[in-house]
Amino acid sequence: MIGTRRIVLAAVGLLAASVALPAQTQAQAQAQTQAQAWPARFVRLVVPGGSGTAADVSARIVAQALSERWGQQVVVENRPGAGGVVGTAQVAQAVADGYSLLFAQGAPLSLTPHAFKSVPYDVERDFEPIIFAGYGPLVLASSPRLPVTSVAELIDLARRQPGKLSFATASSRSIPHLAAEYFMRAAGVEMVNIPYNGYPRAIQDTVTGVVDVIFGGAQIIPQRESGNLRMLGVTTRNRIPGYEDIPAIGETVPGYAIAGWAALLAPKGTPASIVAKINADMRQVLDLPDVRKRLHALGNYPDTAALGTPLALAQFIRDDAALMQRILKAANLQPEDRPK
Repeated sequence: MIGTRRIVLAAVGLLAASVALPAQTQAQAQAQTQAQAWPARFVRLVVPGGSGTAADVSARIVAQALSERWGQQVVVENRPGAGGVVGTAQVAQAVADGYSLLFAQGAPLSLTPHAFKSVPYDVERDFEPIIFAGYGPLVLASSPRLPVTSVAELIDLARRQPGKLSFATASSRSIPHLAAEYFMRAAGVEMVNIPYNGYPRAIQDTVTGVVDVIFGGAQIIPQRESGNLRMLGVTTRNRIPGYEDIPAIGETVPGYAIAGWAALLAPKGTPASIVAKINADMRQVLDLPDVRKRLHALGNYPDTAALGTPLALAQFIRDDAALMQRILKAANLQPEDRPK
């Protein structure tokens, strides 16, 4: 009796397996077909910032290359507002079919949810990570009127004059602002934050000595050619291509590393086969010599070798968000009402 029962159970198991295997194969075939059919129309690439910004121009470079590869237009749509929250939230609520994508800088994803109140999206809950699109190194530069030529000399001067030196940032609670807060704590110095509404006035006041140093994007590096600013160091872990003569701040302040960045994401629930296709095509696009050259000119440095997969991007966002939270806490910056 027991032997008969075992035979029956074994037969049932074999039957279930024979049914499950074709079903699994069918699902895989459907996913492959879905990816092959996509895109069947234009793809929307939302940039949560204004036109002409580094993120906008980077997105347009990528969009052009993807359009050629896909045979469908990739249309860049600028959705500025609330420090990137408006455009980011719009994609979070979009249909998850692969036709609405987010090309965002890091702040709305890793900083804003912790620096401000009532952010209408959750990155892990609302988005599918696709690929890291590049680091945006920041640069620590000094006024030519300040008697320093290196990070070490700046630290020495700041320690001898605590609370006397000032630093400019393009806005408060931005990545450059947190880079400066992080630097002060890592280096054991105290300086005064002078926030500006954008870079032009901040750069001008640093050049003329109204402010002592500035934390800005790589686009301020050309200011050294005219002697307007002294480039003391870059905030990335390593020196950046094309400017290897500018040391990394971490060479003087061990462990210091922070940067802006950009990434491509899709609404949560976008089919995995489509995410995989976009990822594969984006990796190829970001590795094109002409694309990479144009992105580097904007201060955007892709890293497909280390951060070329959705899983790598997801972990990177978690790690960067944790860093932002630590800096905010150390600087006693409590969440504020988010900008309108």
